[in-house]
Amino acid sequence: MFEKIKTLLKKMDFVNMVYYKGLSVLCSEERYDLLSVLYEKRAC
Repeated sequence: MFEKIKTLLKKMDFVNMVYYKGLSVLCSEERYDLLSVLYEKRAC
């Protein structure tokens, strides 16, 4: 059970890392399309 939770957390960490890396790329390029408008409050 504990191992499952640990692997799940690792997956979540990976997803979050990719997600925020993608958002920071969006913001640094200053692309004001739908994605950056939706997520700029969170990322920038």
